[in-house]
Amino acid sequence: MKYSYRYSLAKPNAKGYAPIRCRISFNRQRVDIRLGFSVNIKDWNQKTQTVKKNAKNTKINAAIINNAIAQMNLKIEQLFTKSLLFSNSYPTIQTIKDLNTKKKTSDKIASIFEKFLSENEHLEPSTVKIYTSTLNAILKHKGNVSIDEINENFMLDFEKKLALKVKNSTIKTFTDRLKTVLRWADKKNFFNFKILNYKQKLKLISKPVIYLEKDELFKLLNAKTETQTENDIRNMYCFCAFTGLRFSDMKKLKWSDVNKDFIDIVTLKTSDRLKIELNEYSKSILEGYKNKISEYVFPQYSISLTEKILKKVCYDLNFSRPINITYYQGNQRKSLVKPKYDFITTHTARKTFVVNSIRLGIPLEIIMRWTGHKTLTAIKPYLKIVDEAKHNQMIKFNGFLPLGKVS
Repeated sequence: MKYSYRYSLAKPNAKGYAPIRCRISFNRQRVDIRLGFSVNIKDWNQKTQTVKKNAKNTKINAAIINNAIAQMNLKIEQLFTKSLLFSNSYPTIQTIKDLNTKKKTSDKIASIFEKFLSENEHLEPSTVKIYTSTLNAILKHKGNVSIDEINENFMLDFEKKLALKVKNSTIKTFTDRLKTVLRWADKKNFFNFKILNYKQKLKLISKPVIYLEKDELFKLLNAKTETQTENDIRNMYCFCAFTGLRFSDMKKLKWSDVNKDFIDIVTLKTSDRLKIELNEYSKSILEGYKNKISEYVFPQYSISLTEKILKKVCYDLNFSRPINITYYQGNQRKSLVKPKYDFITTHTARKTFVVNSIRLGIPLEIIMRWTGHKTLTAIKPYLKIVDEAKHNQMIKFNGFLPLGKVS
């Protein structure tokens, strides 16, 4: 049984404002739902089916509208999942139309997730997607349960069912997100939740740190690209690799944040203020965008396009060394081997910065002030690389003095 949904704009008025509608298609039928928001047609991105983050013509904040779209996605997924799993039939047209009707559901897990996402509208779309996937996994497992049904037995059974399909690391992600929502609900006095003390017994293997080696980074920095888009995305990646910025913070970097020798920003994820000094490489990249007419330093490409182009560029540069990822699915140990370019994501730029900073001998305390890491625990995955660097330094003693017989 298949279904799909898509967002678009209805007919605009004389001022260029158009209502957002969601068209749900299933079983050769279509149902249109109005979300209750109108946007200026110049601010609508039909490709991503969201309001542009830098929308200037729409009165309501783009994040609020996009959060409403994310919440509607939750409702649609919940409704169809429940109907198809438990009654093996499609929901009725009236039930679908009622999705946009405010209903009082105080203790259901879907309602708690909805309230959590509504209050945390600053979350990135990729993060909202993780919470959505977590809720969908719960709905498929037990339906829209009451929160007082979530106990240790529920968690154990939930993990057991997930282990048949996904990695243990994914199970941990889902349960961690669930506990985050429940911890928030506990603070809001929705309930007193003892399950927050639940500890998992999953077999986990830490992922290897994927980053670009020094020669790979400079090969990327100096590569000849085929298109302007490839050139921009290469520059954006390298800028993060020379500053330690998260990709989301780099995209929102404005010229007003840029000073002669440093950038001064407030991070999107943690709202921390960071002062990051510029080196000759990051300065050179900035210089190439000074004549662009925009408040933002870099072009605003979508994350999906960025990841796709990034992998393509790394493929062209033959970053193809096999990488072996070992993981557990339940109690079964598995391996996944792919060429390196398949594992290169926007976040590996930040990891590249940390690794190369360590290898340059920069103290961890200074690196953490640049990256915003608050504890050494967050830097722990890089300690093996520190050990490798220590080994390489110790080798320098070889040949220091004539090697005589030790008695």
